[in-house]
Order: sequence, then C-alpha cells, then structure tokens
Amino acid sequence: MSGMRVRRGFGLSAFLAAWLAGALAAAPQVGPASAPVASRVTPRAEQALREARRQLDAGDLAAAEVLVHRALAAAPESGEAHCLLGDIRERQRDLPGALAAYEMATAATPRLARAFDCRGYVLGQLGRVEEAIASFEQAVAIDGRSFDAQYHLGATLWWAGQGPRALEPLRRAVALAPRHAEARYYLGVVLRQQGMIEPAVAELRRAIALTPSLAPAHLQLGVALQAWGDLHGAIAAFRRAIELDPTMADACTTAKRTSTSTSVNPSES
Repeated sequence: MSGMRVRRGFGLSAFLAAWLAGALAAAPQVGPASAPVASRVTPRAEQALREARRQLDAGDLAAAEVLVHRALAAAPESGEAHCLLGDIRERQRDLPGALAAYEMATAATPRLARAFDCRGYVLGQLGRVEEAIASFEQAVAIDGRSFDAQYHLGATLWWAGQGPRALEPLRRAVALAPRHAEARYYLGVVLRQQGMIEPAVAELRRAIALTPSLAPAHLQLGVALQAWGDLHGAIAAFRRAIELDPTMADACTTAKRTSTSTSVNPSES
C-alpha cells in the first residue's frame, strides 16, 4: 500500500500508504487506551518503562532497549514491557523480532488490546494478511473503543478486498476519532466501492476539509463525483490531486476515461 501512517502512529500516512507501496509501516497510537488489565509491573519495572518510553520517543533505541530489559528482569510477565520491546524492534526494522515480542505480550497479558493490535500490524507488514485481520479482531473484541484496532481492522479488510466487512470498523473508527482525516478517507473509499455514492462524497469532502493536502482523497472524490454524475466537480478534484501529487496523473487519467455509463444522477443516489 502506498501512502500513509497512523497507529502508535498509522494511516494513509503510514500503514496503508506504505503498504500500498509494498510494505506496511508502523505508527503512533491515536485511540483510547486498551481496556484495563491486571498489572504485572512492579514499581521498579514501571519506572524503567516510563524512562524507556521517553528514550524511545527521543529516538535513542539503544538506551530504550536497556531500560526495557531492566523492566523485564524485574517483571518478566509484563505485557507492556514486551510490547515496548516490540516497538523498539519495529524501529530497528527487525520484524521477526518485533513479532516475537508482541507474541510474548499477548501470552503474558491476554487482555491487552494493544498487544494484539501491534501483533496484527507486524503480521500485515510481513504479508500475513489473514493472520493480521484475526489479530485486529482480537484487539477489537478486547477493547471496542480502541481507535487503532478499529481503524487497522477496517483498513486491512479493505486492502484485502473485503470492503463490506471493512465498513463497520471504519465507521466505528470515525466515531471514535471524528477529526482523523485518513479514517474518513478510507470510509469514503469503501462507501464508494459499495455503491453508496452520496455518503462517500460527504466523507471524502470531510477528509479534505480536515487535511486539504491529502491528495488521494481528492482523487477518490473525483472518482465518486464522476460516478455521481458531477463531471465538472470530478475534473476539478482530479486536477487538485495532480497539483498536490503529480505522480497521480496516470491514475486520474484512467479514472476520467471510465465509461460515463456508470454515472448516476445525484437525485437518484
């Protein structure tokens, strides 16, 4: 997938954007925290984890890893510590190592939604899409109010060609984070693909209002407007997409050549 990122930082800007290019990328957590789980972290381990998070945010992976191992020495069953080690491995581009750490996290703390979400993310990067979907579904089952889990589940289902199944998690993601442009973008794309043109146009316009520089949203708006019968609006959207990202010229040209026989009158949609 090419384009964007959202989780722990993921979205068009990372997850599906990088995947559209051929490899899922990682990203920061945006949604509500996971459902409460029993703590397995000692005060000493928690202090080490706090400092490890600060070091990771600062980009010092070596220092963060030392602190995580210190936390694991004090609390080897800490799901959060294993998750943080997975985050470090991802930053190091060690996907097998990241997956192993997230597997340890899910085993240590089976009710930690973040662990299943992160596991799913890495599985997606490794091309194990069906396993990724199953892991995201586990995260959602644990914590239905996790934006990351709902968003990743919906986006991955869409990428796997399962648009009808993607619709509900993407709607939930938008409800949890109404100002997340990329979530609205994917919801708009899925709505269009399901033939719901008017709500698709509305979602894509909301995505653009939130992030005017989101070139794929302008492209998809053009496709939706063309299907809706608004050819002038479609051409304007295609032009704007190309202005923002000249590499979209071919995609816009292809879309404009689509048979107008598929267009519908707005009043009929």
